[in-house]
Amino acid sequence: KKSSQSKTYFMDIMDGTGKISLIIFDSNVQDLKKANISISGLSNRRVKVTGKVSEYQGKIEIILKDASSLKLLA
Repeated sequence: KKSSQSKTYFMDIMDGTGKISLIIFDSNVQDLKKANISISGLSNRRVKVTGKVSEYQGKIEIILKDASSLKLLA
């Protein structure tokens, strides 16, 4: 889901134990496009995300560091 106030995307990832929000800022969206990965193409796909897990307003999240931190698995 894209933020209505910025070019930031918020995606829910299910990891088998619960839901984690993946935050993708606009600069990373551009990097993903350069790597031929579209945000819309991530829906219902298996992905591997590497990054620091943190808590924000009581919810678990990962902020995507760069395009190489996200891999499409299936």
